[in-house]
Amino acid sequence: MRVIVSSIFLSIMIIFSGCGEKSQDEKKASLNKHNEVTLPFVTIPNKEQSLTLQGKSVAFEKKTKITLLYLFGSKCFICKKNLFYLERLKERYKQDLDIYVFSINEGAEDLELSNTLAKYSKNLDISFDKDNQTILDALLVHDEIKEAEMPISLLYVDGVFNSSYQGVAPIEMIDSDIKYLLQ
Repeated sequence: MRVIVSSIFLSIMIIFSGCGEKSQDEKKASLNKHNEVTLPFVTIPNKEQSLTLQGKSVAFEKKTKITLLYLFGSKCFICKKNLFYLERLKERYKQDLDIYVFSINEGAEDLELSNTLAKYSKNLDISFDKDNQTILDALLVHDEIKEAEMPISLLYVDGVFNSSYQGVAPIEMIDSDIKYLLQ
């Protein structure tokens, strides 16, 4: 009797153990331009937010004319330095620009990076979440970007993809584009 109960219990555990998390391939397959996908993320300090991809648009919880997404590898020194300039952009275009920063974690937690991100989280929405890679993958598929060289900045006007900057783009170029788009 004990063997039968143990066998049934073990069978149930095996059946339900595969029902939870989707594999990376399944996640990527569900991210196509025709599906509506809502991607949750957490910003410092523990504020839950989301972005929704639908058709050609991206919807954010905050509604501003222009949204800039800045995605970078957590080990990139120059990428961290750019946060200072992004903060200045946010100050310059307070009413018209939202900036979301996503750290794509490349290994173990980094205390220095955590402190740097916390420093800029007063003015920027910064996410240091283990699932940010999924957000990057979804945005690349949605905006039809073939490859991403980090850091990558994505600019949206009224929720519609406008342009991308791959690698370390001069902040003056992004500033000039924002100024032009606001005219």
